[in-house]
Amino acid sequence: MKFIVFLLVMAGCVWCYLNHEMIESKLNFSNTKIQTEQQFAKEKTIKSFNNSKRANQEQLQDALDNEY
Repeated sequence: MKFIVFLLVMAGCVWCYLNHEMIESKLNFSNTKIQTEQQFAKEKTIKSFNNSKRANQEQLQDALDNEY
C-alpha cells in the first residue's frame, strides 16, 4: 500500500514538473513572438518615417528648382 502511494506521489511530482516546463516554454514562445512583432512594427515605423522624410526632401528640392 505504501509503495502504491509512493508511486502516485512520484507520478504527481513528475506530472507537475512536466506541466510547469510546458507552460514555461509556451510563455517563452509568446514573449519571443511579441518581441518579434514589436521589432517588425518598429522597423515599419522607421521605414515609413524615412520614406516620408525622403518625399519631403524631394518636394522641397522640386520647389527650390522651380523657383529658380
